[in-house]
Amino acid sequence: MILRCLLFFSALFIFSCNNTAPENILPLFHDAGFTLHPGEKNVQIIPKFQNNWQKLTDTLSIPLFKYIEGSDYRIYAGLPYNTDLKKLNAVNLFPNQLKNAQSDPTALYRTYDLDTRYLAEYCVDYQGNLLYFLTETDSAARRDSLFSSEKFAARIVSF
Repeated sequence: MILRCLLFFSALFIFSCNNTAPENILPLFHDAGFTLHPGEKNVQIIPKFQNNWQKLTDTLSIPLFKYIEGSDYRIYAGLPYNTDLKKLNAVNLFPNQLKNAQSDPTALYRTYDLDTRYLAEYCVDYQGNLLYFLTETDSAARRDSLFSSEKFAARIVSF
C-alpha cells in the first residue's frame, strides 16, 4: 500500500514538473490546474495541516496533495485513488452537520456547518481523474460565496 502511494505520487510529481502553468494556476496533474485567486498561496504541507486534514477526512482514505491558504480560509486538495464518485458520495464526513448536498455522475458537492467552522466539499471527475477539495472557513457567507459548486468547477482548468 505504501509503495503504491509512493509510486503514484512520484508519477504525479514527474508529470507536474513537465508542465508550465500560468502564475495564477496551481498545477495538479498533466495539464489540469486549480486557479488561485488574489491573496491565495500554495503552502508547503506541514504536519499541522496534515493532522487537520486527517481529522476532517478520517472517514475517507484520500491523501492530501496540495494546501492553499487564503486570507480567512483554507483549501485542501486531495487526489483520490482506488475509488470512484459513487463510493465517495456514499461517505458523508459529518452526517449530523450536513447543510447542502448535490451530486451528478461527474461531481459531488456538500456543505457542512460545524459550530464555528464552515466546510465545502467538492469532488469532480476531471478528464478521467478524480479531484477532491475541502475548504474550511469561519464564515458561512464566505463559504457560500467563494466555494459554490459552480465556482469550484470554474477554478479547475486545463493549461
